[in-house]
Amino acid sequence: LARIGIVFDTYFSERSMVASGAIEQTLADLLARDAPDQPEGVDEWKVAYEADGATWLRSTVFGDDKDRLLVKTDGDYTYVLPDIAYHRDKFARGFQRLTNVWGADHHGYVPRLKNAVQALGHDPDPLPRPSSRTKRWCSVWWIKASK
Repeated sequence: LARIGIVFDTYFSERSMVASGAIEQTLADLLARDAPDQPEGVDEWKVAYEADGATWLRSTVFGDDKDRLLVKTDGDYTYVLPDIAYHRDKFARGFQRLTNVWGADHHGYVPRLKNAVQALGHDPDPLPRPSSRTKRWCSVWWIKASK
């Protein structure tokens, strides 16, 4: 990453979030937080909910085309839940602008993560807009086959 001008002041390990319980706390916060636009006659309308043995982010209320899976039926997290927890941590540490470096295959990830940040009650604007501030990087590795 240094070759493309990306230098880290602080390195943050996902392992530390797992050890601290930050991922579980983020999930608990999402399960407890009221979602906007509660339909009439529905008693409970949270930003995350359990259905069919899995846990989902009600991202459709934030403009997504479908709700997103957070915890699979086997109890494993999808990749998005630790990312939500990490962004929650960034806000808790007082960051005003968030920068993400994603691979070219993550083009649909920006709006998804913005929805998740909004579900946590934060303004999603600190995340770069795809058209102006998000940079995607595509790397290609050539491997010589040994015979």
